Amino acid sequence: MLYEYGIVYDAKHHRLRCQGHVLNLSVNSFLYVTDSETLEEGDDAPDRLKQSLKDIEEWRKFGPIGMLHNIIVNIQSSAIRMQEFLILSRGARPVRDNKTRWNSMAAMIKRSITSPVFEAIKKYLERHRDEDMAEDELSDEDWKVLRDIHEFLDTLLQTTLALEAHHSTLDTVLPAMDFVLEQFESFKEQHRDHAVLAPMFNSGWKKMEKYYTLTDDSPAYLAAIVLNPNFKWQYIQAHWKNAWVPRAKTMMDEFWQSYNPQTSFSSTPTTTPEPAQAPPSKNVFNNWMRRHQFVPNIEDEYARYCAAECTYDVDPRAWWMEKTQQISYPNLSRMALDILSIPAMSADPERLFSSAKLCLTDLRNKLGMDILEAFECLKSWYKIRAFRGESKWEEEILGAEPEKSRVRP
Repeated sequence: MLYEYGIVYDAKHHRLRCQGHVLNLSVNSFLYVTDSETLEEGDDAPDRLKQSLKDIEEWRKFGPIGMLHNIIVNIQSSAIRMQEFLILSRGARPVRDNKTRWNSMAAMIKRSITSPVFEAIKKYLERHRDEDMAEDELSDEDWKVLRDIHEFLDTLLQTTLALEAHHSTLDTVLPAMDFVLEQFESFKEQHRDHAVLAPMFNSGWKKMEKYYTLTDDSPAYLAAIVLNPNFKWQYIQAHWKNAWVPRAKTMMDEFWQSYNPQTSFSSTPTTTPEPAQAPPSKNVFNNWMRRHQFVPNIEDEYARYCAAECTYDVDPRAWWMEKTQQISYPNLSRMALDILSIPAMSADPERLFSSAKLCLTDLRNKLGMDILEAFECLKSWYKIRAFRGESKWEEEILGAEPEKSRVRP
């Protein structure tokens, strides 16, 4: 297939990473102060609540978050202890983390520092201090550390939610990494002398910086920023070091030329018509002024696009789909839509896999792939507002009046 269509594939050049996975690696490096990029598989078996003494000691190495983990595990280790805790917390349950999903750690800390679970944990520790819980008893300073960690993780959680949205595509990746690195640097400076937090922020920052550097391997990240009409080169010039910009512009020029607009889409004009000239005036000065009012026509679409002002507060994909852009930038618009259709995270494809799994159950395991594809397309299209309850669409497609189309014969 690659040879048939003359496609040259370079794994390093074309590789795009799921930003959710990158965030997960960075936050795990922050939480556990490790450079490892392998995560333990989750285990949902009942015996996962049982921890050996070695496991407990290992968790204690992670400081307050490890001690809190041990406390929650101790509470959930038996029905009697859980019932005792529910009485102390007036029915509020603690949240247990797992090491594969950092947001579970954020949820555990948030629930634990919030009333009434916070007060219940302190009472529980007082009652079980003699039962191997003394080493996991959290001091006031430990609770303060947990609140600081929660404040930081909440910021990253909001970033994750924004990136996994349906409208979030590749143009949000570099800004998100810039934002996360900025948060790491801010908290790192704030806690630079803290014995527990300083190594955590340094470890997380180092991991995010590593993957930020790896985005240089693919020009798609850069192109997504430049081809977003809200940003163009203004974002890069404002947030990147001056020394980085010339290389970035060279990379973008080469990427644009790789689309080879003169041959790939040669049937489509690549220039815009000259503006209509006003009839000559009898005043020679006015004629001279008119000659200098016209902006020279720039042949290259990409150069014309960069020379134009930014268009703010627009959806970049909708903007490139407009007829004006399709006519003015026939080749560049295709490139932009190719790049800006790439999701920032794999959350949307994973939702699709989950949806297909629910559709293709054990009782419907003989559905053909064409029917399954049709079902998933219909479910996706139904979520689009323009396809839901629009009378014009119903009249054109269904050939019936809106209300009558919903009435049983």
